[in-house]
Amino acid sequence: MKRRRQCPARPKWYIGDRWQCQRLAEHDGPHQASYSKKSRAHLSWRDGDDRFDYETLPGTVRYRLPFWTADRIVRSIEWAAYAVITFTLWRCWSLSAAAGFLVAELLLSVRRSHFLDFGRFILGVWRVPPTAPAPILGIGWVLHGKDRAGPKAGLDLVIGRVAMGAFTLMPRKEWAEYKRNKAERRAREAGATS
Repeated sequence: MKRRRQCPARPKWYIGDRWQCQRLAEHDGPHQASYSKKSRAHLSWRDGDDRFDYETLPGTVRYRLPFWTADRIVRSIEWAAYAVITFTLWRCWSLSAAAGFLVAELLLSVRRSHFLDFGRFILGVWRVPPTAPAPILGIGWVLHGKDRAGPKAGLDLVIGRVAMGAFTLMPRKEWAEYKRNKAERRAREAGATS
């Protein structure tokens, strides 16, 4: 597990004229707090100590997050249920039904945007904003520009709150001009450095 650098401590006056302990709740050992992420010293104290009775120790405190957080437990139960349903579909119907269910669940469980860049072309999966009406199933065009009269960029499929699309970044004429400008800029930068 990756060891994480500690966040900056809150000032003394923020919580009852005491430092805010930055380690996890209900931990063993002394409480610790740093002034900043790259601090050369940190404060250490024990429960029940006087509010000015703390030690100043060298280094920024590092701590290890526990493996089984509440979010990971929920995700593990979720994935165990998906595995059971996929196995049942495979045994009762077919491998294609199980694969279809698993792919649909992977796409619908997207929590943040993911894009694959192929130069001018993009494949992506992203969440529909909560303010936008989400259809149960929708197929449409992704357009260039902000107005609805812009040229078509690609296809978009919306299932619930998840959208998937394959589209181009800009029209073909603009892409050629963009590549030409980019090559000229690189040539200027290379000429300026030499």
